[in-house]
Amino acid sequence: MDRDRNEIVAHYVGNGTLGAARELFNKVKRHKIGIIATDGNYSYDKIVPGYIKHITDKAETCLVEAKNSSLRDMLARLNRRTKRYSKCPVMLRQAVAMWRHKDLTSSIYA
Repeated sequence: MDRDRNEIVAHYVGNGTLGAARELFNKVKRHKIGIIATDGNYSYDKIVPGYIKHITDKAETCLVEAKNSSLRDMLARLNRRTKRYSKCPVMLRQAVAMWRHKDLTSSIYA
């Protein structure tokens, strides 16, 4: 999440393992980043290089948590208490990608 532009830089659908953190960081590192804020998961400590300032503070991750909440609210398949949950990881990734680029897709079909 880029705070200056209020824009999602990269996303990864997966679990909290080291491999998932590495996949996400590989997507993020294409952008010029000097500070990275995470929720304190052990796997992030292992992949963030020393030249990037790593902050593990709830105050710094509130914007990401707000986007996650909005995503869960907009996509019923992410609501854990319904029958409409994604069983197929490919479909979940596509649904998240479409939500992330909803402004672009709505302009195509307008």
